[in-house]
Amino acid sequence: MAYGPTMNKGERDELRRLLRAQIKVLKGDIEARQAELEVELESDVEREFAARDREYDAAMFRVNQVADEANRAVNDIGRQLWGEAWGVQHDRRLVTVSPPSKPGVTERRERLHKGRLDIERKVADAKRQLLRLENDLLTELATSALESAEAKAFFARIPKVTELVPSYRMQQIADR
Repeated sequence: MAYGPTMNKGERDELRRLLRAQIKVLKGDIEARQAELEVELESDVEREFAARDREYDAAMFRVNQVADEANRAVNDIGRQLWGEAWGVQHDRRLVTVSPPSKPGVTERRERLHKGRLDIERKVADAKRQLLRLENDLLTELATSALESAEAKAFFARIPKVTELVPSYRMQQIADR
């Protein structure tokens, strides 16, 4: 939509200033939304693995109970056989458990990594769209003030992105 010469320079300047301020706010909103999405992702992944984590924690609790019972039995036998030489005041921990890592650790990391990459891609796309919109609106404001044919012709010489980077199919045709 061209605004023509009815919009004066002061109005265009004010609109340009307001547009830049609004774009700055929107960029901040995009950053805030990115942080919100990352928190949601972590929460979703945590919820997805919560049942497995509870099972693992319960199993490890029981394994540690069994190890403690075994250590008590070993210490009782040691005191019976060797008395004070065994060490009455300090129990020995001869049975120890090296817990395996929680199940799904790699899967969890991959899910988080994939989700973060997706969020970054969406944020980058949003920033590109915002930049394109800002450029289009600023261009529209500036070109609406152009009156001479020479100024309009000069502006028309700026190439479009499709001219600079043709589609893959067009490039194949040109290469033949």
